Amino acid sequence: MHNRKNRTAWARNGFETQPFFILNCRKARVAKKRKPAKKNPAAPVNGDTFLGKAPAGAVEVSSREGRLTWGEWIGAGVFLFALGIYLLFFLFQKTEIGERFGVGLALLMNPDFYWLFWTGSPDGKIYPLDRFPVLVGVVFHLSLCGGIGYWVNSFLLRLRTTPLESTLLAMATGLGSLSAYTVLLGWMHLYSLKYLLLVPPFVFSCLGFYRLARKGALGRVPRGGGQLSEDPLQARQHWTNWIALGNLPFAILILLASSNPPWEFDVREYHLQVPKEWYQTGGITWLRHNIYGNMPLGTEMHALFAMLYVPGKDDWWWGALIGKTVSGTFSILSAASIYCLGARLFGRFAGSTASVVYLSTPWVTANSIVGYNEAAVGFFLLMSLLTLVLIFWECRNSATSFSFCFQSVRPFLMTGFFAGASVACKYTAVPFVALPVLGFTLLMVLLGNRARTAVILTFLLIGMALGGGVWFSKNLFLTGNPTYPLLESVFDSERTDAQEEQWAKAHGTPENVAAVSALQEKAGSLLVSYKWLSPLVFPFFLLGLFSNSRRLVWSLCLYLLSVFLVWLMATHRLERFLLPVLPVVCLVCGAGCCWLQHRHWKLIVFFVLLPGVGFNWMLSSSRLVGDVRIFSRLADLDCRSLNASDFYHPQGLVVPLNHRVPEIAWLNQERPQAKVLFFGECRPFEAEFDVIYNTCFDPCETSRRLTGKTPEKIRQSLKEEGITHL
Repeated sequence: MHNRKNRTAWARNGFETQPFFILNCRKARVAKKRKPAKKNPAAPVNGDTFLGKAPAGAVEVSSREGRLTWGEWIGAGVFLFALGIYLLFFLFQKTEIGERFGVGLALLMNPDFYWLFWTGSPDGKIYPLDRFPVLVGVVFHLSLCGGIGYWVNSFLLRLRTTPLESTLLAMATGLGSLSAYTVLLGWMHLYSLKYLLLVPPFVFSCLGFYRLARKGALGRVPRGGGQLSEDPLQARQHWTNWIALGNLPFAILILLASSNPPWEFDVREYHLQVPKEWYQTGGITWLRHNIYGNMPLGTEMHALFAMLYVPGKDDWWWGALIGKTVSGTFSILSAASIYCLGARLFGRFAGSTASVVYLSTPWVTANSIVGYNEAAVGFFLLMSLLTLVLIFWECRNSATSFSFCFQSVRPFLMTGFFAGASVACKYTAVPFVALPVLGFTLLMVLLGNRARTAVILTFLLIGMALGGGVWFSKNLFLTGNPTYPLLESVFDSERTDAQEEQWAKAHGTPENVAAVSALQEKAGSLLVSYKWLSPLVFPFFLLGLFSNSRRLVWSLCLYLLSVFLVWLMATHRLERFLLPVLPVVCLVCGAGCCWLQHRHWKLIVFFVLLPGVGFNWMLSSSRLVGDVRIFSRLADLDCRSLNASDFYHPQGLVVPLNHRVPEIAWLNQERPQAKVLFFGECRPFEAEFDVIYNTCFDPCETSRRLTGKTPEKIRQSLKEEGITHL
């Protein structure tokens, strides 16, 4: 806590009295002329924040060596008492996987279960090198994206950055650019050229690494800017700031488990099935039989691009595994981004704790290893926020005026690009990411330099169009509806009224549930009863509301509240749709961890995190979150074969995944030249033969061929079409 003298010192420099992150340059210039104040052991110090100076709005102080005051001890005691009460409700809450306390106790008392979870069989054999080809492909893929990003950012994003920030921004730029490049290739139906298509991204990647090697530093200061006040990686810091190393086991688990073959229904229905179809047909087309394939699939394009550079007959299979693993790495990149943002906003200790709270959450592991795209949306959201924070940082360090920072509009182009890249992954990113970024940028410009508002917003919108506009253009050209299959009442397409009613009934907001009842139910689920929650999130989030950086924290909470209301009122309320904003929640948790800067308080936080992270590890590394057979052979997990195995336990204590379709495996082995009409099955990803299928929201392919025909005509029409099996 700060005394009156410290608060006066902050106000004298124009930090405490200003709106959220807005610099009062006049006061800052006056402060430079004044005689420096005497050092105070409780005052902010350069070495304790990310770039050597505390950010505007943040009031972090060094780890004090004296004793806590009585008021601070009482506050810490109230927090620990409330934490204990919450943990009682949390641990004894019944969820879909059972009562948490009973589940945790069973896992704790039977550690031998984990060897079964990780190997998939009682014999315990491991194959540590079996995933080597997939991991090599992932390293090549991410290196390619990083090189492209360095090359682009060297022209468009010349801001003061640390090496880690520069790397993350390059990865985000490269991942978004490579995804858009793959879509454009599909529009031109060029996938059959295969290796020739690798030349442009490979050349730009090499140019990026060449520029990087020539500069000799990742976080090089742009021309005309001052030097960084201090290297954050060499600054002296408290040992608890290295808490971020707790992310390492979760990152390894996510990386290995996400390289497993897909087993979840949606992933095999469209997340990986659609890239496979487009790759095999040579280009991107409108899929009448798979409505989900006409939505934005920016994350899934990495699987399709990997299919282009993987050699051999099974290029689509190995490319899909590489793409699925790349999707899993987005959560790891998000954890690093949370560290950077938390460090800039609240200090390194906040960044470390916030990143651990995020990546240790079982919800993150479960979503990452299955092959969904929510982690990608969250990562691009963080990159949009990071670019805006960097622009503010430039304004704070500017020696002239606040409007000086808006003379260059190129950073806003990249802000828009990251927001557009999130929309390219999922439609929900429009209200969750794109519109908030647009509104916040508008507010920021109006408070800074209104004369350049039109130019800056134009560049922001151009960036959004470059990042995600290609998907809307594709749907407009192919269906007449840029938001297909949404907004059918505004844009006409070939869908019938019955199909639209069926879609709205399944994906719209439940009409039979009152808003107040839904609010109570969903709020309780997200706070206590959801099966993959972390016991660390809500307590530290609540404490963050009372942190010293209240303006900044409450601004983030206002954003979270708006997202929650949109999710509650305009979606079908799947919990995983809110996962992209979990990083923002964890940033507030990081502020809560820095409620006090005393070393004793940091030790309290550490000893609260330790059992919480341990509990999360028990769940995240178990079969409860999905397929975690990280040491098993890929051949044993390959559902294309009849030899594929599932979890086995003699006492039946491990629930199987039941993801293998024996009929598809048999046809792959016995009838690889067959052409099969699927009826009631729409997850044909493992099929190596020709398939005809449809989702339940599309016209039924089987009914269209069988309705109103005699058996003889049915057999004749199927034979003429080349269909051999039903």
